[in-house]
Amino acid sequence: MIRADLPADEKQRLQALFDYDILDTEAEKVFDDLTRLASEICDTPIALISLIDPERQWFKSARGIDASETSRDIAFCAHAIHQRHIFEIPDATQDIRFHDNPLVTGEPNIRFYAGAQLITPEGYAIGTLCTISDKPKILNDQQRNALEILSREVISQLELRQKIKQLQVAGENKTAFLSDMSHEIRTPLNGIIGTLELLQDSGMNPAQQSLINLALKNSESLLGILNDVLDLSKIEAGKIELDYTEFNLLELMADVASVYAIKAEEKQLDLICPANFIAHSHVRADALRIRQVLNNLLSNAIKFTSEGEVRVSTDIISESEHQLALRFSVADTGIGMTDEQTSELFQRFGQAEQSTCRQYGGTGLGLTISRQLIELMGGNIEVYSQPGTGTTFWFTLTLEKARSPEISIPDSLQDLRVLVMHSHSCYQQLLNELLNHWNIAHQVTSSYDAALEVLDNARLSGRPFNLILADEKTEQKQTVRLIDQITNQTDCTGLRCILLSHPAILQDSHFYQKYDAVIRHPIIPSELLNSLIQVTGVLPPLNTETEKTPGIQFSGKILVVEDNITNQIVTRGILEKYGLTVQVAEHGQQALERVKEQAFDLIFMDCQMPVMDGYQATQHIRQLNQAATSADVPVIALSANAMAAESERCIQVGMNDFLSKPVKRSALESMLQQWLPETESEVTSAVTSDSEPYLPVFNFSSFSERMLADPLLMQAAIEPVLQDLPAQLTSIRLHLNNNDTENLLRVLHQSKGMLANVSADQLTEQLTRLEGAVREKGVEAISPELSRLEQNIALFLSQVQQDLFNN
Repeated sequence: MIRADLPADEKQRLQALFDYDILDTEAEKVFDDLTRLASEICDTPIALISLIDPERQWFKSARGIDASETSRDIAFCAHAIHQRHIFEIPDATQDIRFHDNPLVTGEPNIRFYAGAQLITPEGYAIGTLCTISDKPKILNDQQRNALEILSREVISQLELRQKIKQLQVAGENKTAFLSDMSHEIRTPLNGIIGTLELLQDSGMNPAQQSLINLALKNSESLLGILNDVLDLSKIEAGKIELDYTEFNLLELMADVASVYAIKAEEKQLDLICPANFIAHSHVRADALRIRQVLNNLLSNAIKFTSEGEVRVSTDIISESEHQLALRFSVADTGIGMTDEQTSELFQRFGQAEQSTCRQYGGTGLGLTISRQLIELMGGNIEVYSQPGTGTTFWFTLTLEKARSPEISIPDSLQDLRVLVMHSHSCYQQLLNELLNHWNIAHQVTSSYDAALEVLDNARLSGRPFNLILADEKTEQKQTVRLIDQITNQTDCTGLRCILLSHPAILQDSHFYQKYDAVIRHPIIPSELLNSLIQVTGVLPPLNTETEKTPGIQFSGKILVVEDNITNQIVTRGILEKYGLTVQVAEHGQQALERVKEQAFDLIFMDCQMPVMDGYQATQHIRQLNQAATSADVPVIALSANAMAAESERCIQVGMNDFLSKPVKRSALESMLQQWLPETESEVTSAVTSDSEPYLPVFNFSSFSERMLADPLLMQAAIEPVLQDLPAQLTSIRLHLNNNDTENLLRVLHQSKGMLANVSADQLTEQLTRLEGAVREKGVEAISPELSRLEQNIALFLSQVQQDLFNN
């Protein structure tokens, strides 16, 4: 017997075999079918798919033989892989290489062998598809051709199997990546939204309150972008579910528009949303998904429009007793597109052209998601555009009518006569439709001169107006001029004025004191109605600043387990406003010790923490002596991972419920209502607001506002930063000297986030630039800036000492 030599490419050949990950796997029908065909075509009792590894030939499929492998030393196939054509032995007893082979002299008594090589796309022979008989034989040409075809099919199936496995791994990796990114983004976003919600209740004038509301909406918009990425994954997997709720469609549209109002003002665009009134605007649908689509279309419209307007309309196609068929349209006066360009829009990552992507940014992913969501809701989406003229996107949806809440128009509005002064015809129409719907007498004008004439005529006729709705932008300063003139006229006593303001036009608090109410565009119908009711009754002074606590109060002791200091402060601050006693643990081990020492009514448990994570901590809590009440304390997961699997994992380890970061106050309040006893209380206390000068190194004013002017909160937030800064600077020097880009970027990013939380504005900006420079140019980019960074850190420490600890 002659043993086959090793192929010259043995190392590469074996690697190609191992890459298929096929050895020692279970039988598969597709391969068994191929050996059956080979056996029948070649008229042999035995057919094998034989794979040659370092020590053996292993059979992925074996027909006519019970063995699953033999030694490579005696394998016919070990000889066959050297060939590039059919390796055929008519009678093994007459072949010097095989006549004394144990497979010839004993079972299975091989006389005839024919093997077609299994050759990978890279050219490596990893085994054979062979046929065997215990009688001498010679194949004809048709049988040889068929055997070669079948051998190529074996490789095709191995390639397909490998690709499927790679896709599965890629899917798992994508899920893990999305989970990680969700956690990394949601954690700081939780701090931002929580801080803004605390500021909402800290007592501000209407202008400041409006800006806080806008910042909250933008934060939620950022959260929406994150959800878009997660949604694409869910849509592709067919796992997205619609959540039907009742809501006011017009108010949803205005709410969406308010997020983009400042951007539109910056570009001097008129943003009109909603552009028309629908009497029955209360519907039942998936508000989140409709908002998502409108967000995307409105964002694109503003992005691609440099002058003119963006208008969002909703038209009724048909209406029945229970349903509304609506056509939503987002029209702009932007750059427009050709038919060829619009045909590419709804493809994933598609934009009109690459130059558009470079100039305006974006990937086109949002339109793909929008189309899939609209189709999921049973509608369709289309686009019409002309180059240089503009673009209109529209989509249709049939929505279920919801029962409209009873709106009682107070008697104080029955005799109201309103003068509308607005320069934009679309807003004139919207205000006209709203006032007609509320049966409020009114007249619409577009200029200062016309308004003054109408006022004079009404007064002379004995039917004077008692309220003005005036747009802030009408003929620039003419609105102010009109109000000043009216204020100075003795016969205009009692005439009220509501200012329709614009989000990008910021005035000091004294400017707004001359108006009875201020409404910011876009116009929300309920907000306008409430203002009308308010100014015709008793109107609190606009500059009254009160600090509020929630109307609902709870009793109980809460443990917050959270490693992020900002989130500790924010979560604790919000919970204390509900009347709760709060303790904080920095990790799971510390939480476990606290639970052993004392009883808590509720635990909010972060999932990703050092020392001991939230999953382990919860399991340990549940394993405490069952006689102890601590073992049964409700545990609510706080996770920045919004994937469904995360919620399931939390429940499996013993947690009772799940809150996704960033935690909205409404969701937190619902959770408290579910797990704690509540008491009703309404508390307000007057507070004052001071305006500190801007500090370029340490923005004390900003920091104080974010910490609710609470010295203890400020100290709790700043002390860890003061302790960590020297170590962070040492780490930066160390990683610079070691040319360690990865760890240098990590420390720069950590330092930037830490300093941003305490309003170290200059250092935050400098670290942002340094991080970008290191990513682009490498470690050496930081060397020239290191000295300045050290100086700025010293200045920051000095300024903190002066502003925070010396006062």
